[in-house]
Amino acid sequence: MSSSIDRAAEIVTALISQEVRATTDPSAAIPPCILVPPPGRTFDLGCGFSARWELAAMAPAPSGPDRNSWAVLDELVAAAEAVLPLESAQLVSFNLAGSDFPAYLLAWSEAIA
Repeated sequence: MSSSIDRAAEIVTALISQEVRATTDPSAAIPPCILVPPPGRTFDLGCGFSARWELAAMAPAPSGPDRNSWAVLDELVAAAEAVLPLESAQLVSFNLAGSDFPAYLLAWSEAIA
């Protein structure tokens, strides 16, 4: 049986191949980057589960003279879309270690067996 940890590592590798900083470790997430947390699980398969991935594609906080968060988010989403079967990208404010960052939650579901 494959695990969600193995799949998360594959996702990180795919994102890095697109020259995107990606990690499963929140303490190592430094925007701009994509954080890959554990998926939600629906136990609807006989030999596994349906995983609902919600990755946080974060831009640096929009402050100072270089306010290009929108452009950074566009680049992160395009890179992720090139290697992942995204179903949606929801604009959010993502809190990481007490700081809010402009972000997209990149979501899709897939079977893990």
